[in-house]
Amino acid sequence: MARERKLYLFEAISPLHTPNFCMVKESLKKIGPVHFVQCNFSQYSSKYDRYLQGDIAPAFNPDLGGGALNDLNVYNINIVIGLFGQPTATQYFANCGHNGIDTSGVMILSYPTMTATCTAAKDSSSPSFILIQGEKGWIHIPTPANEFGSVEIMRQGKLTSYRRNAYESRLAHEFIDFKDVWEKKDYKQMEAWLERSVEVVKVMK
Repeated sequence: MARERKLYLFEAISPLHTPNFCMVKESLKKIGPVHFVQCNFSQYSSKYDRYLQGDIAPAFNPDLGGGALNDLNVYNINIVIGLFGQPTATQYFANCGHNGIDTSGVMILSYPTMTATCTAAKDSSSPSFILIQGEKGWIHIPTPANEFGSVEIMRQGKLTSYRRNAYESRLAHEFIDFKDVWEKKDYKQMEAWLERSVEVVKVMK
């Protein structure tokens, strides 16, 4: 409908619009070939205790798109596909609650010479991070995937830290990109973003 009426439709996945993400994408060749990626986005949900008592909020309702995969792991998966493209195979291992919702789980994305594991949890907590391991070094993002607040790169025995994002709000770069597309009537860019969203949905199904 948006395409037919020349309207604008965007999916809000903020980390993909940050300078930190762009720098990581450009740095992959410096540490490659990449063989392993670990993503972990785990935070104990403020609604989980209520869920255990039978009070089911939308975040734990499978009919309303709840669960760890849709709520948290979607960011991990967007990062992996944004960096490496579509996987050749996927498999999801879920820990399910009393109503069948995935309260935590691991998505494995397989590539010809690389494997990515995307972990997300709403029933437990741990430090959240992204770690990309290559033959010539590694890249570490020590924040949840939806923040992408800083980047550490280890190469040739030297560790360098970066903070390229220009704004305190993690949403700012995304809004600026949306504004630019709207002002320039850049439907080609909008459609490219939507195609990426479609590819992510295919993986999550």
